[in-house]
Amino acid sequence: MKRNMAIIRAVLEYLEHACKGDGALIPVPSCELYSDEELSYHVGLCFQAGYMEGKKIAFTDTNIQYQMIALTWKGYEKLAELRKAGKL
Repeated sequence: MKRNMAIIRAVLEYLEHACKGDGALIPVPSCELYSDEELSYHVGLCFQAGYMEGKKIAFTDTNIQYQMIALTWKGYEKLAELRKAGKL
């Protein structure tokens, strides 16, 4: 699967709005534009990049799910960069 910056931005914006600052786990969003697999894959990329805090739940090697908690400083910076660049 290819990295899609539109999905990255959508995930970061979702987390920015969903986070209440209380440490609660936030599930991966659902969206009509992207499949659950695409969203989960891109949430995983955001974790790898250090854009968010959360939990990785591995049921098997191929069935990995994520729950998000909050954007990191790096995540806020990336989101601002995407918005400033006018991307997507």
